[in-house]
Amino acid sequence: MNKILPVIIFAAAVFIACGKNEKESTADNKANTKATEEIKVIKPESLFGSWVNKESEMGFKLMDGGKAASINMATLDYNSWQLIENKIVLNSTSKGVSNPGTADEIYIIREVTPSYMILSPSNNPNTKWTYTKK
Repeated sequence: MNKILPVIIFAAAVFIACGKNEKESTADNKANTKATEEIKVIKPESLFGSWVNKESEMGFKLMDGGKAASINMATLDYNSWQLIENKIVLNSTSKGVSNPGTADEIYIIREVTPSYMILSPSNNPNTKWTYTKK
């Protein structure tokens, strides 16, 4: 009997551990499903217009055909934009500097309404900027 007791304890521990992993896996699946459900379909037309940050008075204009323009930005010109799922990719060119270059800026659309939009830089998703439509 003394030889069987450790085997029974080990089997019980394995059974309990497997049960916890299954519950955790179910919780992970539910969290992934919820995250997927939170991605809303955004129509490009809902983004057309001038968007300005109230604090800085800087922003961008998104136009049909993927064209973009910067608003009140002395050293940055927006050239184009595209919508990929819930992200805006803005292509920009630096100006007024000794070595101008182009870059893509990626922003996560947190919320968009007819009057405002909340964006987060993809490289700093905890930061949120609010833009008002002009």
